[in-house]
Amino acid sequence: MSPIHPRITTTGSRDKAWCLPQQGRGAQETAQKTFWSAVYKKESNAMVVRRGKSRSRGRFQTDLANARLHMLLKACPDPVLIKDAEGFWYRMNQAAQRLFAIHSPQSSKLSPEEARHRYPHLAESFVCNRQEDEHAWQAHQTLSEQVVFWGPEQTPQRLQVQRTPYYYPDGSRWCLVITAAPAASPPSQGSLHQSLFELEMIMEATDTAVWQFDAGQHLLRANHIAWHWMGYPASTPPEVPNTCLLFQSNPWQIGFQEVLRSQQTTRTSIETWPLASGALLEVEVDRIPYRHGSTLAGIVVLARDITAYRETARALADSEERYRTILNEIQDGYFEVDLAGNLRFFNPALSTILGFTAQELAGLNYRAYTNEDQAQLLYQSFHSVYRSRHSAMTEWQIIRKDGTPRYVNATVSLILNADDQPAGFRGLVRDITDHKQAELELRYLAHHDPLTALPNRSQFIAEIQSAIAESQDHQQSFALLFVDLDRFKNVNDTLGHPAGDQLLQQVADTLKKIIRQKDMVARTGGDEFAVLLRPMTRAEDLSAIAARILEQLQKPWHIAGQEFRCPGSIGIALYPHDGSDPDTLLKHADVAMYRAKNLGGNRFVLYNATMNRQSSDYVLLESDLNQALKQRQFILHYQPQMNSQTGQIYGVEALVRWQRPNGSLVPPNDFIPFAEHSGLIIPIGQQVFAEACRQTAQWQAKGRPLHKVAINLSARQFQQPDLQAMIMQILETTGCPPQAVEIEITESAAMENVAYTLRILKAFRDMGMSIALDDFGTGFSSLRYLKEFPITSLKIDQSFVHDVLYETKSRAIVKTVIELANNLGVAVIAEGAETQEQVNALQDLGCSVIQGYYFSRPLPADALEHFMNRYR
Repeated sequence: MSPIHPRITTTGSRDKAWCLPQQGRGAQETAQKTFWSAVYKKESNAMVVRRGKSRSRGRFQTDLANARLHMLLKACPDPVLIKDAEGFWYRMNQAAQRLFAIHSPQSSKLSPEEARHRYPHLAESFVCNRQEDEHAWQAHQTLSEQVVFWGPEQTPQRLQVQRTPYYYPDGSRWCLVITAAPAASPPSQGSLHQSLFELEMIMEATDTAVWQFDAGQHLLRANHIAWHWMGYPASTPPEVPNTCLLFQSNPWQIGFQEVLRSQQTTRTSIETWPLASGALLEVEVDRIPYRHGSTLAGIVVLARDITAYRETARALADSEERYRTILNEIQDGYFEVDLAGNLRFFNPALSTILGFTAQELAGLNYRAYTNEDQAQLLYQSFHSVYRSRHSAMTEWQIIRKDGTPRYVNATVSLILNADDQPAGFRGLVRDITDHKQAELELRYLAHHDPLTALPNRSQFIAEIQSAIAESQDHQQSFALLFVDLDRFKNVNDTLGHPAGDQLLQQVADTLKKIIRQKDMVARTGGDEFAVLLRPMTRAEDLSAIAARILEQLQKPWHIAGQEFRCPGSIGIALYPHDGSDPDTLLKHADVAMYRAKNLGGNRFVLYNATMNRQSSDYVLLESDLNQALKQRQFILHYQPQMNSQTGQIYGVEALVRWQRPNGSLVPPNDFIPFAEHSGLIIPIGQQVFAEACRQTAQWQAKGRPLHKVAINLSARQFQQPDLQAMIMQILETTGCPPQAVEIEITESAAMENVAYTLRILKAFRDMGMSIALDDFGTGFSSLRYLKEFPITSLKIDQSFVHDVLYETKSRAIVKTVIELANNLGVAVIAEGAETQEQVNALQDLGCSVIQGYYFSRPLPADALEHFMNRYR
């Protein structure tokens, strides 16, 4: 049962904001002295305090009753004893202490047994009569009796004893008030005047409207609040307002007649009353009959204005309903746990995420849906929030009821109680499993070749760096092998790309079976593989492994019902003899591999410092390339990028071709790698860029504007110091608008120097050019940079496009890249589409801009103009 003694805090402050927290700390009343009015009468020791209107309505009923008891004990000159619902002695006033000869009143409640033991002279008196107490409880009204009370000096006194029960609004027992007064002759006129004065004083001091009626429903008296509600001044004679609007209303009449019928105090009710002003007031009403002897003498009506409280309660209920509606509708899971991590509240979405029913989830500890490692992570998250008192975002892996793991993103904050102390945690969790898996797939692809599942070039370089560190620690050597298939182009040309892909997969499987557990094999591009042998201390072991690789590559391959041979050439570099860093070792192994090819292939060659890097073929090729630069033998073909939905040209990609004086074309793969290796790619790239811009400006002048012309920059071009100045000069010289140019760079080129890439790409965007990230998904090492690069297009690598029809993972990756591009607000272009089926699959996945042989091979400028006429 709630305590019935009031705690009242007084202050001289005018600041209401100071008073409210005091109620939160236990004060049931706060009284600002500027809001008090007090009436004090010395002869009766009666003092009434009128409370200010700033009291909390949240505990209105209990507070009001507490205040009444407090006033009764202070004001009543007669002995008063208060018992609680279990019969425990709770409080008595000084008059009772004198009557019962109790000189040291109890500081806490006394049970009936303790009272009899402590005060044996009262054991047989009316104050210990439990039977009469129960009669009063059962009667639901005040019972009165005359008793003879024998005091401690054995002096008899005749007393009029009244037992008045009080109840909570729900009808449960609250407390019993026992008063005792001398049973004497009828009161004198003076004492009646005194009693009436004290009654008037109490009525005017309360914030409750009070009416007193006789048994004939005639108004005898009312306080100032009641007169105000009736619409009359307080000086109005009592007989005037008997026909006022309030008294004629149904709630008033029904309540009044009920008391007249039952002649018992009605339970507290909540009613809506019409006021004289026309307003409606919500009130909490008590109707109390009083008697002269056994005859009903009249009724006292007490009413409290609870309109504001009810409006606040309704607003709070509406707010809670909106809150619950939102929690029930959102897809994110909401939870509240105690400090031990036990669920105390959650929404339906959390049940869905965790796979438990609401009944199973209630009270469940977080360890029930995590593994041991994740449970520790959750604990650390909660503990961090507990210590800092700041919300935090984190990522967890949870285990659903069916055992499947899911990833969630969680935002956690601290719940504080009324004393500003931690009471638990609340948070929102979002299932990010699909996003996480796509991210893991992309991260895997950033370090692996999607066709063969081997590590890619970037991962292989990282492994070389690790091998260097290990070799330095243990004074060991290791070997790096470059493996190139000698006749791979013939396979693609005769059997098609699918057969070539199958061959690369079989070669990858073969190499993995040959190398040792600590070694690594990677696909570095095209038909090239790299092998890292660590450690490698014996030359005969190295030769044996290289010979074993050549032997396996020389064996017949069976693909698409065809048998053919595809031997290889191997170049070998040794650490630290042939280089002390990954770039040098890769370059020297590459030179040795080309040397092996020049010697006829199907052999391995160890790099030699005295090896003539400018072999006869290299010398001839370099001479021819220099001559081609001077004679401007490099021409451009343009491959359309088509909007498959509209059938219109979206743009074109400029592709370099080497046209010898005899008119024959040298494929890019036959000279671009060497040009990149030798550095000739820089002047070649400059010519290509200038020609593409010149041609674009010419088309603009002819009224054949293209959305954009994509121009590739190789990794070496991209890193040249004067790149920006060179491009600006070309644009100015040719008159090509920057908005018509799209710069294409590969992911690997972008990641070689992230800071430089960010700076130069932002400079290009500021100039007005577009930026495309080529071969997306094949070499990007960290997705966090993707949002920082100012790109405008993502190009899906053709390796994914080739596999989109028959590789579930490739299809999922293409879909993820398309969704990623859409979310980033950039265009997405798929390259390498060769069949109608591939185009249809790409369209189904949401990619409409497609480039590939299906629409057109790369075309010379004049042929492209005819193509543009056709698709205008």
